Amino acid sequence: MANEKVALSQDEVDKLLGLVSSAAPEQKVEKKEYKVDSFLSEQQLSELREVCKNVYKYFKLSLRKKFGEPKIRKLTITSLDHQNINDFFDSVTDNDFIYEAKFGRAKAYIKLDSFLFGALSGMKIDTKHKINVFQSEVLKEFVACFLVEGFARQLDKAHKIAVTSLFEKNKNSFRKGKTGVCVSINWNENLHSFGIEKVFLSKELIEAMRAVS
Repeated sequence: MANEKVALSQDEVDKLLGLVSSAAPEQKVEKKEYKVDSFLSEQQLSELREVCKNVYKYFKLSLRKKFGEPKIRKLTITSLDHQNINDFFDSVTDNDFIYEAKFGRAKAYIKLDSFLFGALSGMKIDTKHKINVFQSEVLKEFVACFLVEGFARQLDKAHKIAVTSLFEKNKNSFRKGKTGVCVSINWNENLHSFGIEKVFLSKELIEAMRAVS
């Protein structure tokens, strides 16, 4: 019995030699596809892009006044298209802060990266920012607020504006499956990050802006 030979398969030999990881293979997670109702024509999307350019001009000037010229030199709209709000919330990571902006009954959702906070404020980035209410409040009071004001300028004065942090709220409760338009912007390299910030504009908000223009 002591001299009996034990036959090993090539896979078993490789594992013993450390050539193959014994860990279970990674499961690929299939991306969910949500229904998108394209309610704007290509021409209307182009017109909305021009409106958003004006919003970001105001946003950029506000940031310059607050944080200084060297910090803010360029903002670029990298994409603007119809999107299901569920897709928007799927794009949220642990590095993001989310805000809900109400323009009367119309809404927008703003996604800001924590690296943006560090770059603008010059403060060390807290990688455990999910417990850092301070960062969330600073971004809400200045960055998100400036952006919301930019969109508010495209509306009539009757709209009441409110910005709420979704810092401690369950993001899944905002998944209504509705289509809006998602606008992504990219920052210049001076901010030490090429992270993309996003704004999800509800159909109601877009209609309100188009009614004024």
